[in-house]
Amino acid sequence: MDREWLEPWEKISDDQAMFFKGQLVKEITSTHPLFGLQLMPIGRSEANDDILVSLSTGKLAVVHLTWGNSGDHLWPSTELYDSWEEFVDKKMLEDNFGY
Repeated sequence: MDREWLEPWEKISDDQAMFFKGQLVKEITSTHPLFGLQLMPIGRSEANDDILVSLSTGKLAVVHLTWGNSGDHLWPSTELYDSWEEFVDKKMLEDNFGY
């Protein structure tokens, strides 16, 4: 699916996706809401440490990486979106405003 990305969000390459996936594995513990789901990073924000992740449930998640080795049920912080359209309306457009 070809998607339109607005700054500061951008699509990431397959190599970048694998890099971010490795970091997610380090940070997501058994108490985190994303634990046990198949996660595929698909985008990132150039403004902060947020990445956009496609979930095996069909939803999307914005995950704020901590760059630590292990999180908990709150970290890395996560915002869930039911669809690309919801992500665009509630996150990407807001982040793009005034960027």
